[in-house]
Amino acid sequence: MLLPLVLLAFATGCQVYQQISPAVDQIIEPKHLKTIDISAWPSLNLALFPSAKGHTGEVLAIEQISESPLQLVSVGSDGRVIGWDLNSGSGHLLKTLEAPLQFATVGERAPLIAYATKGRLVVTCLIECQGEWSLSRLKTRPASLEFHDLDNSVLIGGGDGRVYRWNYALEGSATTVTEREKILERYIAHQSPISALASHSVGRAFFSADWSGALYGWLPYTADDHGGEYDKNLFGGRFYGEIGTFLKAPRGQDRGITALGLSANGERLALGSEDGYVEVWEVRGFLMGARQAAHNGRVTSVAISHDGQRVASLGRDSMLFVHAVAPDPMHRIAPEALPLTLEPILSQPMAGARHLRFISNGNIIFATADGRLGEISLKDLTDTTSALRKTTPTPTPTRAPTAIDSDY
Repeated sequence: MLLPLVLLAFATGCQVYQQISPAVDQIIEPKHLKTIDISAWPSLNLALFPSAKGHTGEVLAIEQISESPLQLVSVGSDGRVIGWDLNSGSGHLLKTLEAPLQFATVGERAPLIAYATKGRLVVTCLIECQGEWSLSRLKTRPASLEFHDLDNSVLIGGGDGRVYRWNYALEGSATTVTEREKILERYIAHQSPISALASHSVGRAFFSADWSGALYGWLPYTADDHGGEYDKNLFGGRFYGEIGTFLKAPRGQDRGITALGLSANGERLALGSEDGYVEVWEVRGFLMGARQAAHNGRVTSVAISHDGQRVASLGRDSMLFVHAVAPDPMHRIAPEALPLTLEPILSQPMAGARHLRFISNGNIIFATADGRLGEISLKDLTDTTSALRKTTPTPTPTRAPTAIDSDY
């Protein structure tokens, strides 16, 4: 299978890191991993499912599963999995999971849901597939979840500062200690609990952030020449090396990273910080492109458009900001400055909003504290560089971004 190498390489034997040129190379999966044989998300006939107005608890995950028709799936802490038709604004109950859920994520390509509840992690099929896998031997409290590697594994951000990658399809088949080590991989570099994860949609890289403000980019063990296997430990125990293939972002320490978002094209990463900043990072080279003080207090959610040209953020101050990512004209004069700038194109009070997600038509989906969804249309907003030069007031969305006026 041909996959692009994304960004990192590790010089064996010493902590020397270099950028991999954007090339296409063949990566052979180690024998201990296998691809889950589950078809991609189908277009759902939502009329076959009972109607649902929303969740009765916080929305934990939102995923677009179809462009035509435009459909979403959301998972709430109440255990309800709801499919949404954005053309009609109707919601339909697809499944009810074991509640309460602490964290959840939805498969980007396959109809799978991973969630944490009552001290264990579960991956379950949702539509037109069968199978359920459970992990109960994790020794730490999970703090975030994200599907990875074409939905064949699940990333787990731990309260112990480690990132785990669970190859869930092999769960239950391990008969030796070594096989168990291969199923649950450990990635060790952070010094504080993990606050957010982001999985690269093109290659196998992933990103992790913590409450001390550290940001790392990783290649999984299966991406190296040895497939994660190093010298055998004569005394048994750990199968993987303690030092993974990672690159630490060159950013100053602040009050912590609270949210991550990765563009669908895999080119830009957005983050929100505990002290109200929004940053945009170029994945290639892993360098900061822009940084903007946006909120009065913690950024609670951040999202970046599919093409990486717009960044949306929610703050504890109940404000929504949308910025256009544009070249900074001052960069030519001051080369040491950041090459990009964030130009505001929308500022809107959003009391009760909790979660943001860009969809393929360029609009923003948001979730409210009471479990409802709404859509903000950005198609009529002025694009990129002319936004700051206008003297007219900031335009309002064509679909009002409030739960009351929402179609969902």
